[in-house]
Amino acid sequence: LHDLRRSVAVVGQDPLIVSGASVRENLELEGELAEDRIWQVLRDVQLADFVKALPQGLDTVLDNEVARFSQGRRQLLSIARVVLNPKHVVVLDEITSAIDEETDSIVQRLMRTEFRASTVISIAHRTAAIVDYDRVMVLSSGEILELDSPAALLAKADGAFRALAAHQGVV
Repeated sequence: LHDLRRSVAVVGQDPLIVSGASVRENLELEGELAEDRIWQVLRDVQLADFVKALPQGLDTVLDNEVARFSQGRRQLLSIARVVLNPKHVVVLDEITSAIDEETDSIVQRLMRTEFRASTVISIAHRTAAIVDYDRVMVLSSGEILELDSPAALLAKADGAFRALAAHQGVV
């Protein structure tokens, strides 16, 4: 169980921010990271300017400061944590459901670049977020309706994935 926990990262709808810990401590899960690497990832997730503007930057303790983090910023901070502490398996539970399109596009870009070496399990209702995945499993009431590549599922005229994608304007 310990090995499993060390191999899996989970980012949920309600991102975990540890109140009472600094921004740096929220990012460094497994020991100290090089500061230039932290800033690079913060630039990648477009949080660098925001963090620099905090009273003590990376060392700002997130107690009352947590209120200054929008849902999108919290989500990006959680993604930055996973990028800085890579895992074999990354589970994303509806991470784009409560964020704006700009933040969503940042997350999608990071998914393609930073998690290439990981197995990503993504729970998503936005089909646009998963159309470039390797495999998609469509579930309904706990039952598997479809399992194939997004392209194959989109090609099925009477498929559940295609119907959802059409409803969302993806096809």
